[in-house]
Amino acid sequence: MFHLIISFVCPIFFPWFSKIMSPKRKSQTAIKPDEPVKKVHLLKNENLNTKRKDCFGDEDNAGEEFNFSIKLKNNDSIPKKKYALQELSDKDQKPDQAEFSSLELNQLLQEKSKLSLHGSVCWKTFLFPKITQIGSISNKSLSYFGLDLVEEETERTVWTHKASVWKDIIQSIFELAKRGKACQSINKMFSGLLACPLRAVPNGPNEPEVFRSAKGQNIQHWIMLIPMPADIDTSEYIPLFISEFTSLSKKAYIRTAYHYQVSNTSKHPGLLNQIDTNGTYWNIIDKACHSDVITQHNNSLSEVLLNSTIKEVISIGLGVNKDTSIWSDSIQHYAFGV
Repeated sequence: MFHLIISFVCPIFFPWFSKIMSPKRKSQTAIKPDEPVKKVHLLKNENLNTKRKDCFGDEDNAGEEFNFSIKLKNNDSIPKKKYALQELSDKDQKPDQAEFSSLELNQLLQEKSKLSLHGSVCWKTFLFPKITQIGSISNKSLSYFGLDLVEEETERTVWTHKASVWKDIIQSIFELAKRGKACQSINKMFSGLLACPLRAVPNGPNEPEVFRSAKGQNIQHWIMLIPMPADIDTSEYIPLFISEFTSLSKKAYIRTAYHYQVSNTSKHPGLLNQIDTNGTYWNIIDKACHSDVITQHNNSLSEVLLNSTIKEVISIGLGVNKDTSIWSDSIQHYAFGV
């Protein structure tokens, strides 16, 4: 009976039921006669593997292994943040050696360019006849030699070198020592150091030598006069004095005093900058210590010194009066060459 019912119902409801359950499809447009038919060919797996080989050079990796290989490559190409920061920190702490060498080179060239403004610098000495030729002298008799810091080519004094300032500083140090004031002691070789202008013409008129500055100002040429024992060997004493003077110029309190004393008479910014505690003037003094000394030999004091300085040198060195009218002939000849 059941089979009869099924056989009766199915032909009636099956078309309607199949219409409901069938999936919806888009309506297909008929292909026009003149439109070319596009053929689609399915790629085989071996073709897909070939493309992977062409792009990535790995024909064996496929599926999950293929994706994993890409992931590894991407991880290798991106540095971890920790190590990237560490590399940056190392670069900050350790500058490039080439850059560091360049900075040192530029600094050295800058120092040399400042020194080259003065050209080659050296000491020049002015030697006079031995005082022993005058006759009998005491053990306390003193002789003098002149000393100047000059440009080697022109033999003009270095404009930052002020003989009178050195005299004031050195005399002040000895005065403080006599008063019992606390001060650093200096070599007794500096005791009695003088400063004086040069005579314009050897044995000529009693007029000082002058030279024009870059601004057209007339500046007198001054030198230092250093006392020494009358019977001393100048070839040994002068190098020793220059060495002691160079050592003295390296002391901080001397440099400060020199700058202070010069600033009282000049406000020239270039001058004050060069004589600062780390200025080029102090490098010039040190450099001159290692250069050859220019020596000028003279037959009398009047070839170099003015009359006022001659009287002072004779009075201190020989212990005689400054009145030239009472000087002996030997002293007159030593002083004026007559």
